Amino acid sequence: MIKAFDQAEKNEQPEAYLDCQSQCGLNTVMPLLANGEHIGFIGMRQRITDLVMEFSTATGIDIGILIPSTIDKSAHNFPAWGLYTAALTHAFTLKPLVHHLSNRFLSPEDISRDGWQPWNGSYYEFNFVPLKQFISGANGHLVFISDVTEAVSLLKMSNRNSFVLIMGSLILAELFLFLLLRKPLQRLSHLAKTLPLVARGHYREACQALGSISGLNGKTDEIDRLYVTSIGLIHQIEESQQALAADKDFIQSILDSVQVMITTQTRDGKLRTVNRYMSHIFGHSPDHLKKKLFIDLLQVLQTIEI
Repeated sequence: MIKAFDQAEKNEQPEAYLDCQSQCGLNTVMPLLANGEHIGFIGMRQRITDLVMEFSTATGIDIGILIPSTIDKSAHNFPAWGLYTAALTHAFTLKPLVHHLSNRFLSPEDISRDGWQPWNGSYYEFNFVPLKQFISGANGHLVFISDVTEAVSLLKMSNRNSFVLIMGSLILAELFLFLLLRKPLQRLSHLAKTLPLVARGHYREACQALGSISGLNGKTDEIDRLYVTSIGLIHQIEESQQALAADKDFIQSILDSVQVMITTQTRDGKLRTVNRYMSHIFGHSPDHLKKKLFIDLLQVLQTIEI
């Protein structure tokens, strides 16, 4: 207090200080000057509780003042911080919350301004400001507390609605994509099931199956061109197979016309082709001889008189 008077007299400007010896109040000391000389002081005092209530009523934000425990204030102490509440709106609800925070955080500065603190089903936003930013030399903190439960609920609802909207959009997109690709996939599946007929030599059946489904909608797309190409390749394969069969029959007829045993064998020694003369010599059909090994026939050949 004395320091505030000395500063006011020295600087010839008002000085403010916080006095909490009996009941916390904000004191202002203003020097009086007459004819350029200091003749006294004018002092003004406002109770912190009144100031806090007026601010809370005007803004709708709860406010509190936490100062160091210099005297016994056991009913208001926050031992972890070494502070007590000089003033706090809605103290019955908020004092247990501040006490809970004092056990969670090392100091008020550690509480994030961007976070929400849950308490008894509600959410609160805290903003701690050092008192020295407002009152020179004052120790403690000014705390602003906002109940953001409604805003958090609206945000959660908005997030939930956004999630539902996104999931619904994804499902609709997947469904639309499925409907868009269903017919092309069915045609590709039909093509995949039809092509094995070519491997089994059923060329006409394959062409009829492919020709019955391509271009049904009167339009031509990539799959239609794939069908047309497949049909063309099937015809080419059929013609090539027919040509190979004719060449094979021609070569076989030449081999059968000579009076010489002619045969071919696989890498493991099994007979692959046998001409008619060889079949006659051994007295077995070509199909029967093809099951034999060439070396076995050599042993049998030694016992046959040609």
